Amino acid sequence: MYKAVDTWLKKVVAIKIPHQQGGDFNKLLMEPQLLAKLDHENIVKLIAAEKQDSVFFIVMEFVDGPSLEDIIADKGKMNTPESIPIIRQITCAVDYAHLNNIIHRDLRPANILIEKSSKVRVADFGISKLLENTPFARTIIGTPPYMAPEHFDGKTVFASDIYSIGVIFYEMLTGTLPYYDPNPGILKKKLMEESFTPPRVLNVSVPQKINDIILKCLEKEISMRYQRGGDLLMDLDSCMIGSEFQKEVADIRKRISIKEEPKVKICWNCKRPLPRRVLNCPRCGEIL
Repeated sequence: MYKAVDTWLKKVVAIKIPHQQGGDFNKLLMEPQLLAKLDHENIVKLIAAEKQDSVFFIVMEFVDGPSLEDIIADKGKMNTPESIPIIRQITCAVDYAHLNNIIHRDLRPANILIEKSSKVRVADFGISKLLENTPFARTIIGTPPYMAPEHFDGKTVFASDIYSIGVIFYEMLTGTLPYYDPNPGILKKKLMEESFTPPRVLNVSVPQKINDIILKCLEKEISMRYQRGGDLLMDLDSCMIGSEFQKEVADIRKRISIKEEPKVKICWNCKRPLPRRVLNCPRCGEIL
């Protein structure tokens, strides 16, 4: 990915040059054609697809901000109040893509960009698949630690993206992955045969409702998982409204307010500092 400037429009853009060049031109067009179907505030927007001097490239909007991968690497792990809005926006983008019959298939922190305004943008639809007349995507391609069990067997469905969101959520709150091994074969075996440690065990500040949502996202059986992004959004929204989440936010705000230094009032007449909760300046007698 390259940062560039459109000299005609005077606009900063991002340019992606696919690794495979000179092959089937229709395959090169698959990603921009999918992106052209998507117009959502949480998805990186397509500007153009071009071919110059035998080089094919995609022009997209430039997102001024770090990836979620960078943020997790910097912080180690994140707290629940800052994690939920990010996951919610990712889910909104995925739900919109699903409504347009598109599976992302490579959701991971490196493909999640966070603008300075905290708006989330889902990027890299390079291996996404349009499901129209088929029940699942057959190609085994993706990033193994974020892949659902059925993904390893080349049977990716909409709920496979939900599994990936669950892995991302888990990593944000714990700083680690539910399953990991550098060997994809061993990783698949672990995923199918072993249980992972619930996020609440690794991070006691994770509310029980959030813990349960992540566990449901990471169910091995597709039928036990959230089927679409909209199903997950309903539970996320109930947590944001729920008392447990509100208490956690209130507690954080309370701790922040305790750390803040109280503002010192100044007498407008003698310009000296005033004691708290007084009606007259004890030095000049001015009524406040």
